[in-house]
Amino acid sequence: MSLVPADSAEAAKLVAGATAWQASASANNTLLDKWHNLFHAYDIQESGTISCGDFVKLEIRNGFEQGDLKRILRAFPTLKADSISKGRLDFMDFCKARLDSFEGATRVVPCVQQLLQVADRDLITTMAERFRMGPFYSWEVRKELKEVFSCWKSTSEAALSPSDWLMASKVVETECDAYLSEKWTGEQAFHSADANKDGLVQLEEFVSFSLSVFEVVFGRRTQDALQVLKKVCSREKRPLSFTVKLPVFLPHPPYTFQTPSFARHADCSFWHADDLELPSSITQLPDLLALLRLKLKLVGMSFSAFWQTSGPEKSLDLLSSENCSKILLSLFDAMAKATGPATLQYAIYVKNIRPKPVRLHEVHHQELQVNCLCPQILPMAMRWCLDWESHLVGYGRGPLRLPYNFTMGIGDALVLQLPTEESGISWKVFMTEDGVLGKPCLEQVQVVKGKKRKQVIQSIAAEMAVEGEAKPKPPKAAKPAKQRPQSGAVRAARMAFDRRLVLVAQKEGLCKFFIEMSWEHQEDVLCQGTLNLPASEASVGRLGPLQVSVERNSPKLPELQKAKGMAWWIGTRWSPKPVKAKGRPRSAR
Repeated sequence: MSLVPADSAEAAKLVAGATAWQASASANNTLLDKWHNLFHAYDIQESGTISCGDFVKLEIRNGFEQGDLKRILRAFPTLKADSISKGRLDFMDFCKARLDSFEGATRVVPCVQQLLQVADRDLITTMAERFRMGPFYSWEVRKELKEVFSCWKSTSEAALSPSDWLMASKVVETECDAYLSEKWTGEQAFHSADANKDGLVQLEEFVSFSLSVFEVVFGRRTQDALQVLKKVCSREKRPLSFTVKLPVFLPHPPYTFQTPSFARHADCSFWHADDLELPSSITQLPDLLALLRLKLKLVGMSFSAFWQTSGPEKSLDLLSSENCSKILLSLFDAMAKATGPATLQYAIYVKNIRPKPVRLHEVHHQELQVNCLCPQILPMAMRWCLDWESHLVGYGRGPLRLPYNFTMGIGDALVLQLPTEESGISWKVFMTEDGVLGKPCLEQVQVVKGKKRKQVIQSIAAEMAVEGEAKPKPPKAAKPAKQRPQSGAVRAARMAFDRRLVLVAQKEGLCKFFIEMSWEHQEDVLCQGTLNLPASEASVGRLGPLQVSVERNSPKLPELQKAKGMAWWIGTRWSPKPVKAKGRPRSAR
């Protein structure tokens, strides 16, 4: 409470004029000092002026505490002292309100001794009432928050940087429960606390945000809030660390997915987004990714981070839990010995930015035997098929639009054609765990090249519908021309595998899911011999999210009357035949 109002001189004249006939100048100055303290006690927001709402609240609570019901009734008329009519009282208005309320209550000119006694009594009751009203109003909580702020910041700058916030979150996680830790020092909390969006959290922003969180978490339990603040306020000296400035690059839009065969590498595809101040205390991948999310304002997003080393030993590495600690420790060791900057330059490339799955969880698949179809599919059920390449890359005309919401019956199967194992593209399934769709099953059926390849799945499904056979034999390959005939085992071993992911409808309801394709682990290998950069296109793509509505019976569509147990989505409707591949992807032209 060290703030001195700017209109103290006018207030002194007001007090002297009201009590000049019965008090000395020293007594008036003492009264003015006590009113200064009382004014600061009423100034909950510490802005130099008192909110009329806060003034009325404290006057009413003081009236109940002191048993003065007339004071409660006088609380609202005293708002007429608001000279600027903006809902706030300055120190001059506050002094007028004190004198007017006293004269209105006693109808006599107040003496200084009475005013001094009332000021002392009001100061004690006001501070006690603020403590009872909760952490948002408590002066002790605000004071402790300032101590916490000074303990958390690592530089002389009066603001918390993203690295300071990240280190503070670790302290809060060890001392508090998960709910308070996420609400107060989580990644989304940093974005909410940064009111002016400058990438730093100033003292006023920190206090205001913390009080709003404490009001929700603790309610009026001020003592519990003080105990938490004392736990997280470590007054021990933080270990010495140094920072390394690293440039961070982001890709230019659009973020289209492309296969490894047609991916391009161009320096103009990335732009310098910001410089990251990386402290030497961060040596783990989760901490580095969290720091990048805070710095680049990518809260709630997933992405791939690549570490680029330029110079004689140029390299590009996808940061993972296996190599991140080794890379960062070698960087800090080189910087500490002053041997790194002269020979090598480092940068971080961020790409494949996508939202984190919130309500969807990764589900592991079940791999079936070769040439074995999923036994959970009913004999007369339909297979609703999606082709990953036509919906994610497209055949020269752009990706086909996916059916966001479609209906299938119990026992039907949603089939997704997967990339071949030779392509190196991995995949993951994220879905709701409500049991509407069963656990994903991986089918691997050997097929021959040519026209028969497109007819294998239909023939197998038709054979199951007629005979109910669960393990059909692999199709016979055509006899090679101008070659020595081979045995059936050799021909079967050389046949390609048609890989499909099958999800069977088990009960009525709604299910949301998406499938993520990725070849980011190949980028460091593919860039060798070219520019030391990641691919211009995205190496992670998603099919979905899709919403499947499962009903008791399979829908009867007129366009599928000739379908032999299979239907393909061609962008606008279901068709008995899949989309034909024409041309190359756009990025390869």
